[in-house]
Amino acid sequence: MADTLRAYTEADAALINGGGIRADRVFPVGNLIKQDIMDAMPFTNYVVKIEVSGEALLKALENGVSEIEKSAGRFAQVSGMTYSFNPDLPAGSRIVKSSIGGQQIDPNKTYTLATVDFIANGGDGYEMFKGTKVLLDANAGPLLSGLIIDTIQKAGTIAPKADGRIMVSKEEPTAEPVVPSEPTEPTVSTVSEIIYTVRKNDWLSKIAPKYGLTWQELAAYNSLSNPDHIVVGQKLRIPVKG
Repeated sequence: MADTLRAYTEADAALINGGGIRADRVFPVGNLIKQDIMDAMPFTNYVVKIEVSGEALLKALENGVSEIEKSAGRFAQVSGMTYSFNPDLPAGSRIVKSSIGGQQIDPNKTYTLATVDFIANGGDGYEMFKGTKVLLDANAGPLLSGLIIDTIQKAGTIAPKADGRIMVSKEEPTAEPVVPSEPTEPTVSTVSEIIYTVRKNDWLSKIAPKYGLTWQELAAYNSLSNPDHIVVGQKLRIPVKG
């Protein structure tokens, strides 16, 4: 379904909530009929294409896994995008890695996203998509179930398989940085530091401007191997020029 959304809209990526996929059964090898598709997609969801920031996408992925222990319908099925998450981490800080087109998602970059009007309008907790630029609205986009039926009919045969685009990780939260000991020799520096504690819904691109920095400078200063992944309670060193 996500692949079809992305192909139809020619978007960078696609995202749809798992709760929009129903039927609760495995379709066996053999013929599919239209009723099968309607059973799996009973809702009146229309295809839309929006323009979103990388920061919004990262928040969307966090939302998707925020209630994984409840098997909540907000779980994100994706195309053109991969992510891994650790369900043992606190909600809001579970995404370990994420990429689009093989490249790490950049919070400051703009992407095109295919989804359905329910999600674009903030359904299932995806409020970060509300008010984004719309490139294809629900009035112009097709009904999702109809698009899937047409796609299957044109293909003749479908055989989707798992390809590792969503993975569970057991990576632990980043450890707090070790405070260096005082130097034995006096040094001269025009830069001092403050320690910032990461809060819920914090991102480097949100924190850095408060201190006159770019998120890249903040990531480099803290030697972050994965700038997309900071966790609640993590300590960040903030350089303050004086």
